[in-house]
Amino acid sequence: MSENNTPEQITAIKGGWQLARRLQQEHPEIADMYRAGLSHTKIAEQLHVVEDYEVKPSIAGLAVGRAIAGHKEGYGMEALVG
Repeated sequence: MSENNTPEQITAIKGGWQLARRLQQEHPEIADMYRAGLSHTKIAEQLHVVEDYEVKPSIAGLAVGRAIAGHKEGYGMEALVG
């Protein structure tokens, strides 16, 4: 996390983290999909993240990655265990 992020970047990061938490709750199979060798992008496609959550593909991939790996506390957001 950089203090040099623009407000738009911070909003995108926080949005991705919030979506990651929601994806963990609504799609616990993400971990198994990742273990089976699917990429973040492919998981997002198969779960229809862009369409169902109305986010850009870049945010969908970020959110899947954060749902898998988790993230440290920051930007006013609680940590998320991957």
